[in-house]
Amino acid sequence: MYKLKVVNDGTLVYPVASALSRVSTAYSNVIEDALDYTSYENNGSIVVDVAIDDVEISGSDILTAYVDGEIRGQVNPQLFPLTNEYLFGMMVYGNENSDNIEFEYYNYLNGKTYVLNNDLVGFESDMIVGSYLEPYTMDDSSDIVPSSYSLEKAYPNPFNPTTTVGFSLSSAAYVDVTVYDITGRVIENLVGEYRSAGSHKVVWNASNMASGVYFVQLNVDGFTDTQKLMLIK
Repeated sequence: MYKLKVVNDGTLVYPVASALSRVSTAYSNVIEDALDYTSYENNGSIVVDVAIDDVEISGSDILTAYVDGEIRGQVNPQLFPLTNEYLFGMMVYGNENSDNIEFEYYNYLNGKTYVLNNDLVGFESDMIVGSYLEPYTMDDSSDIVPSSYSLEKAYPNPFNPTTTVGFSLSSAAYVDVTVYDITGRVIENLVGEYRSAGSHKVVWNASNMASGVYFVQLNVDGFTDTQKLMLIK
């Protein structure tokens, strides 16, 4: 898959005189202003077939790719005439390889957003995943994107020496998750980066800390939530 930068709107026929010839408006499925792709040195391509039970794909749906929590690609699907299926042909951009790539799907008909399963190693320069004849299939992770931000109950709690802290995001945002002691002193910053919408987990290893009461706080987009943790050795 290629992406062409053109001065004016137009049509593209490729390949000429072939059964696969197709006429389309340049950039017809790329969502404008999703990102400035010219600021990235590398790219890769992926053709995705979204397969979710009882969910109908339409041309107004949106597939978004996140690399390290930042939008690196966003498109509407296109109808592939040979199979009569809506497929998402997407370019994903980055400056270097990353082992963190996530996909989020918005369904226009039901108004819901889904975090998609994928077993990709991550973003790699010049990666080519799937094709219109053999697309890469993704289904939902059984987690519809939450409607708000929230800090979930840590487990186990009390704990020794590790506990898992979960949090949910209604939209991609910069997230700060920090552990404090009872005096308000910062003990450890567990998360300090952009994360995509959906549910996330982080593990705190307190093997070097003394027994006692600690607090974990979630800060995201003006929202703050705090939870008490009990370390017992």
